[in-house]
Amino acid sequence: PLPGPLKLLRMMRAFRVFRLFKRVKSLKKIMESLARAIPGVINAFIILVLVMCIYAILGVEFFRLHGEGGSYKNERGDVVLLTTARGQDYGWEYFGNFPKSLYTMFQVLTGESWSEVVARPLIHGEDTTVSVAFALFFVSFVVINAIILINVVVAVLLEKMVDPEEDKGGEDEFEE
Repeated sequence: PLPGPLKLLRMMRAFRVFRLFKRVKSLKKIMESLARAIPGVINAFIILVLVMCIYAILGVEFFRLHGEGGSYKNERGDVVLLTTARGQDYGWEYFGNFPKSLYTMFQVLTGESWSEVVARPLIHGEDTTVSVAFALFFVSFVVINAIILINVVVAVLLEKMVDPEEDKGGEDEFEE
């Protein structure tokens, strides 16, 4: 019997199942393919994060003052009260600085109620042209990141799983 917190070390036994990766040929092949795909997936993921950062910076510039004073005018000219559950102005809470905006854009990317909470207060503003531009902002973000770039990450991963193991002999030689 182990004393106190050392009893938690027994839980490490659950990780013994990973020994199967060495012994089962198909599992070993999957793990090797995943290991070969890591550099390409990291590069694709960096591009994804870079695009998210660009949109987050734009979000700070465009939206941080939206709902300042706790209200905004909608398309019918009505004043709509707009404070968050934490008592902050809408724009400041979701887009007040880069980390807040990046987190909000991550929320948009995951699809977690972004339409109702994040986009609709911006899209239903007083100026129709600005509302359309804001809608295009969010639609383009979702199309570029959620549809195109995440599929690029998956494509890079699958390419390494399908390709046979690379020869380590050197460069290809051309016949003349």
